[in-house]
Amino acid sequence: MTDKITLNPTASFTDPAAVSTLNTNFATIETALNNTLSRDGTSPNTMLASLDMNSNRILNLPAPGGLLEPIRLTDLNTFSGGGTITVQGIPSGGTSGQILAKTSSTDYQTAWTDAANNLPTGGTAGQILQKTSSANYATGWGDLPSTRYSANAMENASITATVAGNALTIALKAQDGSDPTSGVPCTFAFRNSTISSGTYSIVTATAPTSLTISSGSTLGTSNATAFRIWVVLFNDSGTLRLGAINCRSNTQIYSLNEDVLSSSSAEGGAGAADSVGTFYTNTAVSSKPMRILGYLDWNSGVTTAGTWNTLPSKIQIFGLGVRRPGEIVQTFNNTFAAGSGSSSASTTLVDTNVTGSITLTSPCNSVAYSFSISSTIAVAAAVVYGNLARGGINVSPQFIGAFSPTSSANVVVSHLDGGDFPGSSGPFTYTVRLKNSGTAATFFWNDNNSGSTISLAEVMC
Repeated sequence: MTDKITLNPTASFTDPAAVSTLNTNFATIETALNNTLSRDGTSPNTMLASLDMNSNRILNLPAPGGLLEPIRLTDLNTFSGGGTITVQGIPSGGTSGQILAKTSSTDYQTAWTDAANNLPTGGTAGQILQKTSSANYATGWGDLPSTRYSANAMENASITATVAGNALTIALKAQDGSDPTSGVPCTFAFRNSTISSGTYSIVTATAPTSLTISSGSTLGTSNATAFRIWVVLFNDSGTLRLGAINCRSNTQIYSLNEDVLSSSSAEGGAGAADSVGTFYTNTAVSSKPMRILGYLDWNSGVTTAGTWNTLPSKIQIFGLGVRRPGEIVQTFNNTFAAGSGSSSASTTLVDTNVTGSITLTSPCNSVAYSFSISSTIAVAAAVVYGNLARGGINVSPQFIGAFSPTSSANVVVSHLDGGDFPGSSGPFTYTVRLKNSGTAATFFWNDNNSGSTISLAEVMC
């Protein structure tokens, strides 16, 4: 080991150089002592380099009392064995379920408190917690503002249908299929009940709401014939009433308009709700705002009208892209040039080349048709008759085409508009058919003088 102090020896104290040697040795000793740690803390007593314990232990260390003091093995054993550690600022006490909350802006100023103590008392069903000021914890219960909803709002709403005892029950549900509640309401916007007002009302459903169509009530439907039932909702001065309506008869498609006030008849529960174009509700309403909720389709109808023992083939909630009754779903148009036709002398209907085809998106919809066809005959007192047929079945009334009072050729353009209810989706081919009145004279269509047209449209029912 290298000595920390090396002193110079002196041979004789009578040697004049001895004094200088002793002074040099004393200075060396002083420097060495200053570089040594003192047990009583006499300064200087700070390390100027790393302390090498050379694998020797430091014994009898006290428990650490500050962040920069060494921790002992016994301290670690206390923690790992389930001991406790004190963290500054965490208060003692508290009970199960309480939370730690600030009691002032001072560091570590906290206390245990019940969570409910931070919420205001009171409030009613459907209200929400709102900030009442910029101060901490300043809150209060308030209503959802009606301005939050648009005039078209229909939120968290769906419809279901069930059958039991040959009766049909239509129910308003939340989006997930559950009944509406005060916590999870269905929300609707209605036009104002005063027709001259441009404002609207927000009404919420917070309880189960349904309508039953009793056994025997047909709503104007026919046996084994496809039909559609529209489901609506009335705002009866804040009370929501479900309604149902069949919008198609054999001669008319009834419109559904949310911008007018509508009335309903009471279903009655005795199987007497049998009219087309009539709203039926559990309780009759008069001149009330109405919203369309959706529709129910029976693609094959029911075996006996009014015997509700079959669930709908389709349930559709109303919304963007859903057509209303009377609106066009799709169209077909075809034009036939002059000179493209042919001739016949048949006294029974024959197919012309004036045809059009369409496949419906739903068997519950109808087809609107329109056609013009030119016909020619040159025999005195001869008449050309015609019909529009779907697959060989006449769907239009008979019309008169060309009529020649003399033997001179007479050309007539016949035009007809009408509607058809096929009862299935198709595809369907519509054909204009012509015949001679009985003289067996030759008649022509689409000759060199004139052409023809046909148009088909699928109409929502």
